[in-house]
Amino acid sequence: VPDASSQPPLNPHYFFSYFSLKNALIFLIFASYAVMIDLTQNTNRLLWRKKLCMFSLFFSLLYCCIFSLKTV
Repeated sequence: VPDASSQPPLNPHYFFSYFSLKNALIFLIFASYAVMIDLTQNTNRLLWRKKLCMFSLFFSLLYCCIFSLKTV
């Protein structure tokens, strides 16, 4: 039977970093939404900029999700 002293205590730093990460994730989603609106309105721009924006957005969201799982 494992006793309670063997388990590490809850670190409040992880708690606050998790919520600040969620706020950063929400900000990233809204910022990317605004960028995508700007890219779709300007039809003269090249398509590779839109692809690059979605590519970087996808990997940054994936990194934030993995990082939030590691801290919690």
